[in-house]
Amino acid sequence: MRRVFLLIHSPTPSPEFPLKGYASGSRRFDVVARVVLAAFHTGKGVRSDTELYVYLSDSGKTLTLRPSSFRGVEPREAEVLSTLRDMLKDASILDFSQLLDRVVPRNYVRLYLTEKGSSVGEVLGEICRAPGVVVALGGKEDVPPDIERVLDSTGFLAVSIGPRSYLSSHCVAFIHMVLDGCGS
Repeated sequence: MRRVFLLIHSPTPSPEFPLKGYASGSRRFDVVARVVLAAFHTGKGVRSDTELYVYLSDSGKTLTLRPSSFRGVEPREAEVLSTLRDMLKDASILDFSQLLDRVVPRNYVRLYLTEKGSSVGEVLGEICRAPGVVVALGGKEDVPPDIERVLDSTGFLAVSIGPRSYLSSHCVAFIHMVLDGCGS
């Protein structure tokens, strides 16, 4: 099982954000939509081995997405944004530490993607042997220091997929590629 935590530091959009002109009207929630597409959609359909948690740090809201969230949803950004907009209305509110305690199994490898981390290749063996992997990454901005401290104190390994900053959606696609190569 793969669990991805997308940590968004920018202001939470209103659940009524417009679907036209969504890049500005949704407070860049289009970035989240692209991560959703990278996390779940493949050329063969929807991944069944992934859960995505979008944590909105300013409001404490969490959007929980599972493969069943996308039954009948076209793999297009606007369709995903419509689903996310509906989810914002009933999103759970939890402290980030509480969220991790609730949904991260103790025996899963925990990775935090950051340019400052060790190469993901250095922990590949551990990743491939684990029963599951949890990956935390920032959205369009770096993870705030308070959240970074929580990740560090809860056993997340800081790993890097390269020397520069990449789009969150590309990071998720890369991690899927690595895990697919492990057979997990």
